[in-house]
Amino acid sequence: MNRMYKKIFVYIFLLCLLIFVTCERNATPPPTEPLDNNQKKLIAKTDTTVYLLSGNIVQARFTILNRTDSTAYFSHCGELIVYMLQKKENNVWQDKSGWGFPCLAIYSMGIKQLQPDSSYFNFVNLKHVGTYRLLFPFGWFVSTTSLTDSLYSNEFHVQ
Repeated sequence: MNRMYKKIFVYIFLLCLLIFVTCERNATPPPTEPLDNNQKKLIAKTDTTVYLLSGNIVQARFTILNRTDSTAYFSHCGELIVYMLQKKENNVWQDKSGWGFPCLAIYSMGIKQLQPDSSYFNFVNLKHVGTYRLLFPFGWFVSTTSLTDSLYSNEFHVQ
């Protein structure tokens, strides 16, 4: 019986992944660097730029600040804003995660609003030394197909 539940979970996860990848394929590719428009006031940053790896894992806190006059919309899974972890390798940013974390079928997916003059925070767990940043797909309109802008966090280092 337990094996059957595992198979069901795998099939649901693969179906969600296929849907997400199909939707992403139609989206505008993110720019390689942050844009010079309204994003200047939409900020993603970590609490510090250097984290020391002691033990097996380091937890880096990040914050998104909306200092604009508009609501920003982010994709979420279980109320957690979705992001891509990127690592700098040979001076090129490489994607190191799917969009944040595995989104289980039991969690709701949708759009999370970040109102003007508000903030959001969460943590990312890291296990390896390197230079990282976070990429958040977002939009200025409420629709899963309108999350065509990209917000990058500052670079941060795990030593």
